[in-house]
Amino acid sequence: MTNVTRRFVLGGLAGLCAPLPAAARWKPEYAQLPKEVVDWYQTRKLTKATQKRLRVSWDSCCSNADVVKTRFRVSRVDNDDIWEYELPDGTWKEVPADIIHWGDHSPSGDAVLFAVSSHGPVCFFPPRSGQ
Repeated sequence: MTNVTRRFVLGGLAGLCAPLPAAARWKPEYAQLPKEVVDWYQTRKLTKATQKRLRVSWDSCCSNADVVKTRFRVSRVDNDDIWEYELPDGTWKEVPADIIHWGDHSPSGDAVLFAVSSHGPVCFFPPRSGQ
């Protein structure tokens, strides 16, 4: 990947968990979605490193956090991908490395960021290559 910034916008699946700042909740209408989509969202877990850093006992991305509707960009620094997400005020913030789930992608292939208002981002799933 080059140093050119690539941007990704979350698809329609971003609403599967309520947007911030409301408490995370699973809406009954999500039951109408394909089972594999529902299962993917309901089974995503925090990494052990994230749980330890945040000092939380829970581990579910979706049951305890919300999907954030935002834009993403990635740059290459010292052979590492550095992911950032855009805040509502237009500033960009780095995605913590310990929340990135490399090789695990949403059913749509879009990037997905889960966050908790009291802890910030807790789970990030990069998009499939070429998205």
